[in-house]
Amino acid sequence: MTQTRLKIKSKTKNFLFDQNHQVLSLLVSGQNLKIIEYNRLIKSLNGLTKKDIFSKLEEHFTINYKGKEPYFPSHKHHISMYMDGEFFGLYIKHEFRGMKEGLGTIDTYLFNTFILERIFNIKDSTQEMNLVSYIKGSNGIEGIKKIKEEVDKGDFTIGFGFYPPSFSDLQKVLELGEKLPDKITYIEPKFPTGLIMVNMK
Repeated sequence: MTQTRLKIKSKTKNFLFDQNHQVLSLLVSGQNLKIIEYNRLIKSLNGLTKKDIFSKLEEHFTINYKGKEPYFPSHKHHISMYMDGEFFGLYIKHEFRGMKEGLGTIDTYLFNTFILERIFNIKDSTQEMNLVSYIKGSNGIEGIKKIKEEVDKGDFTIGFGFYPPSFSDLQKVLELGEKLPDKITYIEPKFPTGLIMVNMK
């Protein structure tokens, strides 16, 4: 044990546990968690035309025109898409739902597989960072309005809104030892944390 660690240990000997072997933890019932979706904004069509996009989407999705009013998906496996001032409902075809046990229940995983990879040819995190931005949702229409606002500004070409995943779906993925996709949820409650400093004098 280094002199520094010995000094820290001696300074914290009155604590219940050795502070060098603790992890900040919070136990909350799954029923008390609020799971909020993260939506996606895509900067460009990556050389594709609008016709190309719809043609490729039809391979894995049923597409319903929703008009100009913001559309929030009301069910799992329904995705909201906003493009050129109009909303569309993308419904993942039944034969593709659940593809890959566990992860197949997560809409953002299916989005990554059938839209980012198959349509926009985005297959690694560097490409994704260059083309895709994330925006926190609201579990309702307000999050979709934010997508519309950002696309209408001209900074992004197309936006996608999701129905938030359930706690049981997240739990199943983790129990199977799979890694959840990045930026799929914003979970509340969140508690502020700070830096704990020990006087070394």
